[in-house]
Amino acid sequence: MKCKIGVAYPFGCQNLVKPSNGAEYKVSLLAKFLKEEKFADVRFLSINRCEFKKQDENITYHDAPYPTVGWVKSLDFLIRRILYRKPIELDFSLWAMYKLPSYDSKVIAEFEELAKWADIVLFECVHFAPMGIPILQKHGKKSIVIIHDVVFELFQPKYKWITKIVSKIEIDAVQQADHIISLTEHDAKRFQQLGVKKPMTVLPLPTEKPVIQRDAVKSVQEKYQIDEKSLMFIGGYNHNVHAAEKIMDIIAPKLPEYKFYILGSVCNAKEIVQREAKNVIKVGRVSDDEKHAFYELCTFCLVPVFGVPGGFSTKLVEALSYGMVILTTALGARGVTFEHDKHGVVCDDFESYPERIRSLNDSQKQAYSQAALELSEKYNYKTVYRDYLPIIESLLK
Repeated sequence: MKCKIGVAYPFGCQNLVKPSNGAEYKVSLLAKFLKEEKFADVRFLSINRCEFKKQDENITYHDAPYPTVGWVKSLDFLIRRILYRKPIELDFSLWAMYKLPSYDSKVIAEFEELAKWADIVLFECVHFAPMGIPILQKHGKKSIVIIHDVVFELFQPKYKWITKIVSKIEIDAVQQADHIISLTEHDAKRFQQLGVKKPMTVLPLPTEKPVIQRDAVKSVQEKYQIDEKSLMFIGGYNHNVHAAEKIMDIIAPKLPEYKFYILGSVCNAKEIVQREAKNVIKVGRVSDDEKHAFYELCTFCLVPVFGVPGGFSTKLVEALSYGMVILTTALGARGVTFEHDKHGVVCDDFESYPERIRSLNDSQKQAYSQAALELSEKYNYKTVYRDYLPIIESLLK
């Protein structure tokens, strides 16, 4: 199969060079797979404040400048730069991401060009689908929407009327796709409950264990003195603050002989800045090489996820590929065939974590580690993305 594939991604192609979150990581692996397989010419299209273009063999990356229309600039600034700072207004920001690009003539022109060129377009996340799918349909082209989350359910806004507007935009856009790929059964079922009846396939978030940079491992080891009684937790700000609080308040104090390393921008949250625990090291943001060094060096990885309506835990799948001893919650394991007491520990009760950790003997830890490594092969990006090919081929017949 030799074809032309477009990929519409809302958060900037330039960010795919050094991904810093789950969505960027997933899409960067898609680019890597398409480059390695070379069965298609590929164009990635996104928007950003400044234009960006890059050619990498059969892959073209393009961030179109946005916004370019005067009144769109003003409204975008008002909603995304001012209201976004208040968490209760996040749905206004989501509405802006869904709708405002469709009023920007230069962005529309970029999607028109992509629709004329491509045989099929993959929409990574829903955001561009409300604008992009009607343009594709006009040109008789096919579309696949890849659901990363039920996005409108991620927030708890003050104004319910804006939630209704945003949810309708999202549901209608997904309903227009020729095929839907969901990262989890939960999100697939949720969209079906909301009335989406288009063909839908559940394929997990892919991962890859990178080549370990030994210099980074040596540097991290020398700086932090990581040993076999070391646990790590990594997270960005939003949904990870609660888990970090519980680690510092409940788990760490009851395990004084263990060291806990908290990585990521969650360390900048005021709730975490204000907390102290003798055996907790707030590392903060780290480079990719440093992050992988922590995965390599620490014995345990904590992946306690609470209250997130959908999505898939990137860090759990990453931890699997390092053969770590993983402790997670039911939500943290969602979308992964992660079985309690086979691949690690699944427990929603923070109070019991200290005893669970302390009671694990070397034989149990080794068994969990080996089972995690074996399970990780299922989520290797080559395995996952090969399952995309029959879907693409069937739509292009």
